[in-house]
Amino acid sequence: MRKVCSSSQMRELEKRAEKIGIPPLILMENAAIGVANYLKEIIDVADKKILVLSGRGNNGGDGMAVARHLKNSSADVSVVIVDGEKSFSSESDINFKILNNMGIPIFLVRNNLESIDHLFDSADIIIDALFGTGLTREVSGIYRDLIFKINNSRKYVLSIDIPSGINSDTGEMMGIAVKANSTVTFGYLKLGHLLFPGREYAGDIRVVDISLSCDFDTTFFLIGEEERGILKRRGPNTHKGTYGHMVVIGGSKGKSGAVSMSAKAGLRTGAGLVTIVCPVELNNIIEACSLEVMTFPLQGSEGYLDVNSIDALKAFLEDKESIVLGPGMGFNDKTINFFENVMKIIQVPTVIDADGLNCLSIKKDLLKKVNTDIVLTPHPGEMARLMDVDIKQVLKSPVELTMEFAKKYSCHVILKGATTIYSDPSGNVYFSTYGNPGMATAGSGDVLSGIIGSLIAQKYSVRDSIILSLLLHGRSGDYAKECFGEYGLNATDIIEAIPMVLKKWEVNNGC
Repeated sequence: MRKVCSSSQMRELEKRAEKIGIPPLILMENAAIGVANYLKEIIDVADKKILVLSGRGNNGGDGMAVARHLKNSSADVSVVIVDGEKSFSSESDINFKILNNMGIPIFLVRNNLESIDHLFDSADIIIDALFGTGLTREVSGIYRDLIFKINNSRKYVLSIDIPSGINSDTGEMMGIAVKANSTVTFGYLKLGHLLFPGREYAGDIRVVDISLSCDFDTTFFLIGEEERGILKRRGPNTHKGTYGHMVVIGGSKGKSGAVSMSAKAGLRTGAGLVTIVCPVELNNIIEACSLEVMTFPLQGSEGYLDVNSIDALKAFLEDKESIVLGPGMGFNDKTINFFENVMKIIQVPTVIDADGLNCLSIKKDLLKKVNTDIVLTPHPGEMARLMDVDIKQVLKSPVELTMEFAKKYSCHVILKGATTIYSDPSGNVYFSTYGNPGMATAGSGDVLSGIIGSLIAQKYSVRDSIILSLLLHGRSGDYAKECFGEYGLNATDIIEAIPMVLKKWEVNNGC
């Protein structure tokens, strides 16, 4: 699992480096070497025309130092520097003077961009060093015009640290941003590399070491392939009871598929037993969906689960290991009342999804009264309802809101999206970038809930269950994409891919 930095943490790391004797100029030099080496790794730079666009801060100094290293590797380098009242940083000034002494062509621009059109036209590669990770304001003036020219150049673009115009803490585009083919960043990934649209604008990302050797505490982490090591080897002397009994509670008229998909995903992930609790009116339909899944029908009301069956449910749940609550349950007075009473009797870790989240949005204080782990799996719309905010606020501040809710209600919150954000009750945040656009389909979230519930039933810790589930869900979606493509991919395809991915992991992990 990789550490991820905020911009303030990055500044603190640079200060720590200076305290132990590594000055900013050395960090800048190391950064430039890292960028130049990456570019030389992917392309033969000899005789290539490379245009470096530099601001006047340290990111611009990085760009000027990169230009020097590329020139020394026989590239044909030109540097455009934004002219203005702002002076260079001391490190940038040193690199500017070196460029002058080396005779590298430097073009100072303030407003007449037509004078450098020929540089854009002839360039093979453009290096973006206009803004670094400290940008918090809207991009305007000459910088906006330069970014527009970069994006319209149709050339290969490499951004230094983060694409200029992207907020490194939020991934937000500050009016306009460079659309890079690749980005070389320093020391650690930044939040803006993982959150959209920054993740899309960064292209391929390479992290290079620049001697930020001081260890640091962070609450941000990126889930990686190594997390498959969480998967345990199964012992020979085991039986279905060893791998737990997961219960899925939900279903209503027209929504029987949701509970079936959660249940099937749970079985495919390895739960020993899976039972669906559903209204009796749906029992025959749900039983026909899967031979391996059991059902526990409850007397409902007009096709919805009803509080009058709560005593029977309480007795049934006594020896179970995990619960998935809410898929296809419906959202009305009956199900709200049922949900409230279920929350009063649960004693095992419970994943709340879909209509369960809608019910919870008007009964949030129930979270403070349970004595077990609760996992919430909202998409942005459901998160907005949970927090009583507009969905635009969720999309603007997804990390802060997810962390805030998890800490306030002492629960695990998984905000689903192209970059999925998971916060544990302590406020540690984990990002998952696995999966593909084909997974934006009905039932994909039900599958994720079933995977999580299954791993909890198999006695993985809640945290490990979530982290492994996010990796497994994303990788299963990617496997399904290879088979069916993105357009026709559906949730059932993801379910069927789960054992294929687990099989690969068993071999790689030595399970």
